[in-house]
Amino acid sequence: MGVTQKKLRQRYPNAGKLSFVLTKDAPPWGKEGDVLRVARGFALNYLVPRNLAVPASPEVVAEAEAKRAAEEAARVAEFEAKAKLAGQLRAVGKFSLTRTVGEDGKLFGSVTSADVIGVMSAKVGADLDGMPLTFLKKTMDHLGDYPIAIKVHPDITVDLILSLVAK
Repeated sequence: MGVTQKKLRQRYPNAGKLSFVLTKDAPPWGKEGDVLRVARGFALNYLVPRNLAVPASPEVVAEAEAKRAAEEAARVAEFEAKAKLAGQLRAVGKFSLTRTVGEDGKLFGSVTSADVIGVMSAKVGADLDGMPLTFLKKTMDHLGDYPIAIKVHPDITVDLILSLVAK
């Protein structure tokens, strides 16, 4: 009476599988630091030659977990810093920008996001360069208050008021 393949698979479910830790993001299989159980041939013929994975050992797994924890801590710290900056922006709430106007109250020139970012950076005391600024009204051609939004973090958007005043 021979042993069938089905019985062998039941007895040894992980036969021919090896554990590997991904060294880079590999979208169909996982992210950097994930531990995979893959067929030996796939690992040795695909993952290892492309430097996508290394054999899992306790040291490699611990190193990957430590790296992932450090990245998570850095992400949390960045989010908290951006949340604090958003709080400072909300506390000010309204920013004034002086512009030259004509007799009919129309502005000379345009209001650019660089102008607004410069005023906001000076008022808050933080560098806001590179943060996406959205003018919620299409045209700013007269004096008055205009709504704007600045995205300080992918999850945090701050709505503010920009007041255009005459020089």
